[in-house]
Amino acid sequence: MTGGGGRLAWLAVGAAWLLGPSAARALEPRYDHRDQHGVQAELGLSRDSVAVDGVAHPASRLSLRVAWTLDLSGEGDELQLGGSVRLGSWSDPGDDKLLYGVDARYRAYFGADELKTFVEVGVWVSLASPLAIGASAGLGLAYDP
Repeated sequence: MTGGGGRLAWLAVGAAWLLGPSAARALEPRYDHRDQHGVQAELGLSRDSVAVDGVAHPASRLSLRVAWTLDLSGEGDELQLGGSVRLGSWSDPGDDKLLYGVDARYRAYFGADELKTFVEVGVWVSLASPLAIGASAGLGLAYDP
């Protein structure tokens, strides 16, 4: 009798283990960033301006950015600490130097689907010569596959 009851208990545990994940799959997927942290990689297009002797020099640049993200509030918004590499200005074909920078940003997301909008504010520091520091702000779309 004892052996039959033990076998029945193991069968019940096995059935619960097999059926458990199927119940979790029935829930709607969440694409927000609550309680998550990790590496983020993004391609971006930035528009910036540098003032030299009172004359502004705007430029559009394509950049690759890698950052570590942390959810501080538990609501899915993120603090990002990262670095970027940007190829020189499109408006000046002779400007082919690489630009390096590090930044800290706070990004607020709007939406819980795969495609969502965001607003971010932060501080950016150029590691190229000459050393520069400035505020950054952005709007964008994010897609979480």
